[in-house]
Amino acid sequence: MTLYVFNKIISSKKIKKITLTELKDLIDNRMPRNKEFFEKNQVLLAHYNFAKKVIDYFYDLCV
Repeated sequence: MTLYVFNKIISSKKIKKITLTELKDLIDNRMPRNKEFFEKNQVLLAHYNFAKKVIDYFYDLCV
C-alpha cells in the first residue's frame, strides 16, 4: 500500500528512481548478506519473498 501511494504521489521520476534503487539494493544485496541468521524462520522468509516481489514489481514499473 505504501509503495502504491508513493508511486501515485511522487511525480519526480528522479526521486522515484533513487528511492526504489535504494530499496531494491536493500532487498537484493544487503538483506541476503546475513541470510544464514534467518534461513530456519519460515515466516520471516515468506514475508521477505513477498516484499521482494512487491518491490521488484514497483521497481520495474517506476524505473
